[in-house]
Amino acid sequence: MHKRILIALTVASSFIGLGCERPFVEVSTPQVTIISPADLSRAIPENEILLQLRSTSFRAVTQVLVNGAELTAGQNNEWSIFILLQRGLNAFVIEAIDTDFVSSLDTIYVLRADGDVSQFGPRLPSGIGGFATTQLFGGGVVVTGGAQQQGSAGRTQIYRLPNAEESWQTLSETLNYARVGHTGTLLPDGRILIAGGGSRDEVTEVSHLVEQVEIVDAFAPTVKEIVVVGEPIRRTYHTASVRTTQTGTVIDLFGGVGDITYAPTPRLGTRSDIRSFLLRNDTLFALGGGIGGRLGPPMSGHSQTRLRANPSFAPTQFLFLGTQRTGSGESAVSFEVDFADPLGLIPVDYPEPIIPRTRHAEVLVADGLIAIMGGRTGTGTSALSSIEVFSELAGRFYDIPVPNSQSQRRYNHAAIRRSNGTILVMGGFTENGLGTTSTEIVSLGF
Repeated sequence: MHKRILIALTVASSFIGLGCERPFVEVSTPQVTIISPADLSRAIPENEILLQLRSTSFRAVTQVLVNGAELTAGQNNEWSIFILLQRGLNAFVIEAIDTDFVSSLDTIYVLRADGDVSQFGPRLPSGIGGFATTQLFGGGVVVTGGAQQQGSAGRTQIYRLPNAEESWQTLSETLNYARVGHTGTLLPDGRILIAGGGSRDEVTEVSHLVEQVEIVDAFAPTVKEIVVVGEPIRRTYHTASVRTTQTGTVIDLFGGVGDITYAPTPRLGTRSDIRSFLLRNDTLFALGGGIGGRLGPPMSGHSQTRLRANPSFAPTQFLFLGTQRTGSGESAVSFEVDFADPLGLIPVDYPEPIIPRTRHAEVLVADGLIAIMGGRTGTGTSALSSIEVFSELAGRFYDIPVPNSQSQRRYNHAAIRRSNGTILVMGGFTENGLGTTSTEIVSLGF
């Protein structure tokens, strides 16, 4: 895997030649250490902060600037200034200059966010987790399948939350196949492609995987099974994305628990491959073999989130986030893949999130900013309620403090961004492994 290491504080070094026939000698540049804010990985709710830093050099530092504004000198090489924060991500370029006018440039990123959670979201008709959530054109939401508790059988129900309504509708049509841990992918024509999943949560054998693919039209409403040409789709708790190409609409599936071998005997395991399918005349054509090319480490219950909002079906960049099993347990994984890269799908590693988690909910809140909510650590029912935000520009994750929050711990839930910028968090399994009907409205203040 190609690596790109991004840190919130970067230091530039200057070099100077001492003559054509002599080697280059590195010139000592001022070094900068941030004193306050003490923890740059924690979002700040206030609109103003005191920036304090220490700048040292071989020579005396005479001036320090932040975005062109001069800092006040103090004792022990310390400098300070009060700076205003805009809502969202703030970038501050720090320049330190010594007596010989040698300077260094550093950049820090500060996230301003004031998290708030309300319990007044529209409750689901039944308590479920492991369902697929699809946001429609215009803002409506469709929920398909799911299970009533961890390890139980999948369901066939379809629920819709119209954009202008405040309560869920139960559609008269149902899925042809009960499933949980599947994906529901919005197609360019407004219908939903239902793929994968298991007939029960926490599958233990290949026969529990649902091979059939369905298309849901939530407005007709109709549900129909479509033909898959090539090796069948056998995976659950995977991710899916859609892109338009010159040949048509392509669906990409990555990871999940599935059959990691096809022959001579199917074997269940966690998949690391990505498979692509061309959708044409309501037939799904497999592009390549049953076990696709390896994209990342074996992952299931992970997330795959667009890093850009528009255009909806153009090849774009995605953040993949989850965990992988190691000899000592689980370790966090985060990487980016650009589906528009002419060189192919090349994962680029990012730093680890603050808390390793799987079966979480995630949503793009602004270009380059993704909110991650809830989930679980390890296996079982160890549920989380914490919120993080990933910044592509800063290349790091930020902890979002939520004062006095009574946010419910949940996993196998879902989240969508509403038109007013708030986030609707819905359903999932609670710490006792039971499905919940509760929804919450989350605001990040930007």
